[in-house]
Amino acid sequence: MSNPPPPATFGEEEVATIHAAYASLRALAKPRVRHEGALEELDKAFELALDAHGGMYRKTGKPFILHPIRVAQSVVQDVGLGVTSMTCALLHDVVEDTKISLSTIAARFGPQVADVVDGLTKLHLITKWSGSVQAESFKKLFLTFSKDQRIVLIKLADRLDNMRTLGSLSINQQLKIASETQYIYVPLAHRLGLNQIKGELEDLCLKHLHPKTYYNVAEKLHEKKSERDAFLAAVAQPIETALAERGFQFTLKKRTKSISSIWNKMQRYGVKFEEVYDLTAIRIIFDVPPEEERQRCWEIYALVTDLYPPKPDRLRDWISYPKTNGYEALHTTVMTPEGKWVEVQIRTSRMDSIAEKGVAAHWRYKGAKVESNVPVLERWIEELRSLLDKNTSAIEFLSHVKLTLYDEEICVFTSTGTSRILPKGATVFDLACNIHKSKAVRCTQGVVNQRVVPIDHVLTNGDQVELMLEAHPQPLSDAWLNFAVTSEARQIVKARLLKQRTRDEQKGEKTLQKKLAQRQLALNQNLQEQLLTFFDLPAIRDLYAAIGRGVITPQEIDQCQLLPSTAPKTGETPQQQPLKRRDQLLINASRDCKNYVFSSCCKPIPGDEVFGLMTTNGTVKIHRTNCPHALELLSCHGHRAIKARWGYREETFLVGIELEGTERGGIANEVMKLITEKYKLSIQSIAFFVNTQAFSGKVQLLVYNLAQLEAILNGLRQIRGITYAERAQNKEVKPGSKPTGIGEKKPPAADTLKPSNTPIA
Repeated sequence: MSNPPPPATFGEEEVATIHAAYASLRALAKPRVRHEGALEELDKAFELALDAHGGMYRKTGKPFILHPIRVAQSVVQDVGLGVTSMTCALLHDVVEDTKISLSTIAARFGPQVADVVDGLTKLHLITKWSGSVQAESFKKLFLTFSKDQRIVLIKLADRLDNMRTLGSLSINQQLKIASETQYIYVPLAHRLGLNQIKGELEDLCLKHLHPKTYYNVAEKLHEKKSERDAFLAAVAQPIETALAERGFQFTLKKRTKSISSIWNKMQRYGVKFEEVYDLTAIRIIFDVPPEEERQRCWEIYALVTDLYPPKPDRLRDWISYPKTNGYEALHTTVMTPEGKWVEVQIRTSRMDSIAEKGVAAHWRYKGAKVESNVPVLERWIEELRSLLDKNTSAIEFLSHVKLTLYDEEICVFTSTGTSRILPKGATVFDLACNIHKSKAVRCTQGVVNQRVVPIDHVLTNGDQVELMLEAHPQPLSDAWLNFAVTSEARQIVKARLLKQRTRDEQKGEKTLQKKLAQRQLALNQNLQEQLLTFFDLPAIRDLYAAIGRGVITPQEIDQCQLLPSTAPKTGETPQQQPLKRRDQLLINASRDCKNYVFSSCCKPIPGDEVFGLMTTNGTVKIHRTNCPHALELLSCHGHRAIKARWGYREETFLVGIELEGTERGGIANEVMKLITEKYKLSIQSIAFFVNTQAFSGKVQLLVYNLAQLEAILNGLRQIRGITYAERAQNKEVKPGSKPTGIGEKKPPAADTLKPSNTPIA
């Protein structure tokens, strides 16, 4: 191409630098040309950008046009995109920073380029230097990504160049941009499989957020660089020889881990730089037909471990079970004759391309005949689209997506041997949602490695899990959100809660209308205000829901002193205002005390006789008056005792029920049916133990108050075969046991169920 006339404001040296930079970019583009005229389009984009940005300089003092050129280079080298994306990168700041309109872009380059430039412009507007990306802009970022992934990929290249030149900005701007990058763009690069970009961004963030730490680690790495290089060369030589003898076509790379990676290990394990044992790594990249990849990787693994003994707990098989960002490789850590550990990474050329270029390489190899899981990146993009289609709030969307960005994964197996990838911390319920979706709320417990566990049991890598489903779904409560880790599970719980809420409101409204009709009253504004005041609820729909769930009983409605009118007639004594129902736990006759917790040793629930005990940290610990430790507490620490009594709380409480009786088939199902269908309550766990013809069991469920618990106990006692049904509690105080509430920093863990040897259900 002939060089366009440069803007008069640029000097000769600057003009030469600009054209040299573009010549390098054009050379990178040539091998990627797929259609006639692509290079001419790139030339036109450069000419337009050069003219539009003429005379503009960055904070670095360099011509502005060099920035879009570098971004376009990064789009090819770091991300792996093609010429059209390079064209968009050259134009990505034109609409935002110059007088060129989007319609001009569309007229000259077509709607596809214009759409990408428009997306990049909108992202630029919401990620200004002046502030961090918040929930709403974060949602817009992913809305853009779900429509055209190239927009976010180019934005990552743009962010990388900005981070490389961050030193020219003020300290405040450096901190804001680096923090935003660490919060959003580093995990995004990781999730898209762009490991090269992720690593450099992490190092640059550490450099600007914690410069002393960065330069301290960098200096220590530099001090022994030559020694490390010699060591790696000696370790690599036998591996290279063995690979060549077996006819492998390979490249062997020797590398020291990044500064940020080393620092993260120092932080995670609480060790010094000298104690990080795997500073170095060797990467083996080889060529092989796709159908032979897995077999050949394991052959090389065997070859390496014949030369150097491996560390057994450091084998990472991401070939059989790729990471959610598409990463595939075999990793092992081996011991050298010098007594030092070295990590060895084994991957094919295809795997290496996907590891470095992520989603772009994933598209390129999409048609390859490789034995691997369904493309995980495509599933993730579909999940994003699903979340966006639901029109969730920005805050809710952010909480969902963060779970998928900051992913540490585990692999678990179903009872049929099928593997499932879940985020670290996932529970039995999360697995149920992953497998069944519509049936997940019927899951009451699981069998993990032959042991019965509740649905909130946290799974670990390699667990084998069998899900146990009931015929009908059980009622849920807000407490389920505490163990619903995946966004999929949380959506299911929230949808179910909303459905339950609607049903409860309808049932409660009918009940209230019926009770008022019996008293020949109609629900007008006056009565509505009296009811809401009495039960201390903010809206009438909250009252309907509480009645429908049984939190407010028909008897309590009868007790409410409803007045036809609160305004007295002339000459009459003012009528008494309706009494207000107690609305929460009252401590020292005050409803203002919020700093209280419930003791785990006796687990009080509404309706229990209770007292409070002031701890040394200022928290009031609530105990039942018949707590096994009550006598000791009140005798030794009576000066800390505080009056407390229950009022109204629309909240569920975890309580245990102990059962004994004569074994007969189906008794466990009758217990669950009584609790979940008749009383519409949520079972957290259930376990039965059989000894010849007798059984014992324990149920943990969520109840609203003591009256409800007593009704359930009476119902259980009516079931044929049950001879004992009581609230679970400590029946005696063991010598040396400590009551909760005397200056402890953390309460002791709640009771847990023992493993079941012969589960009935």
